[in-house]
Amino acid sequence: MAIQPAGEVTTRKQSRDGAFQAHIEVLRPVNCIFGALTVLIGILNGILPSRLPSLFASQAGWFVVVGGLVVYFFVAGASNLINDIFDVDIDAINRPNRPLPRGAITRAAARRYFLVLCAIATVLSAVVGAFTPNTLLVPLSVAFFLLVGYVYARWGKPSGFPGNLMVGAAFSFGIPFGSFHVSSVTAIPAVIWFFFGTSAFLLISRELVKGMEDMEGDRKFNIKTVANTRGTRAAAAGSVAFSALAIITFTAPAFSLISSVAFIVLMLLGDAAVAASMVLLLKGRDSRKNQKYSSLMLKAGAFLGLVAYVLAPL
Repeated sequence: MAIQPAGEVTTRKQSRDGAFQAHIEVLRPVNCIFGALTVLIGILNGILPSRLPSLFASQAGWFVVVGGLVVYFFVAGASNLINDIFDVDIDAINRPNRPLPRGAITRAAARRYFLVLCAIATVLSAVVGAFTPNTLLVPLSVAFFLLVGYVYARWGKPSGFPGNLMVGAAFSFGIPFGSFHVSSVTAIPAVIWFFFGTSAFLLISRELVKGMEDMEGDRKFNIKTVANTRGTRAAAAGSVAFSALAIITFTAPAFSLISSVAFIVLMLLGDAAVAASMVLLLKGRDSRKNQKYSSLMLKAGAFLGLVAYVLAPL
């Protein structure tokens, strides 16, 4: 039996390890995990607080909760992946260290991976849906938003502002989606839609800022962002407007729907972060530094919002 040189064996192992890491990295797992929190928010806020103990007291309840989080993880990962497949040439300029532009994964392999993720998410959602009040709505929602993710990557992003609206709605769907796991559609509390609005508005605002940051690469590939078609003044104004809407929908529930002290404290901190992003753009919209920190403040505001929503019913 032929003996392989130790160096060759090591190289192959490193290649396999590198490929595995690239297949995880391309999903952007941290973003997927944070996104999955929106499902938990929908579950925790989708039913009366008095029913929460009974939900977590049964194996079926835990299966619904964990299953919903895992399904969303795969949906978000698949959406990130298909976006990278269509954006590989742009990312070669704007984000060359991502797995596809650096060659860690081929486009053909990425397409197969996308189909596998879609299949897993759809089948698992059908199984989980059988234990929820919305047996058909849960898997249908997953299939619909997988389609939206593909449409956005294929046609939505190059369209500019319509694509920004798609991102806001599609990537906030975890909040109502989570509530589908515990409540019938007619019984979903109003606070769910306030949370959905806040998330959507923040994402749209950040997409407008990202369009300002990525003007060079987007212009080369004729991506019709607001920054490229209307200029940074219009993009900054749009971002500020959507940030203001996010602050309104984030704050409104504290006046009548939520009394949690933890929520109110985090809400004020989140509002301050979003307000800071607005100030940065108003002070210097053409400064790359201001654009970067504005985007960072919006991300911080979104994180604080997620934690606030998780704690709201507790």
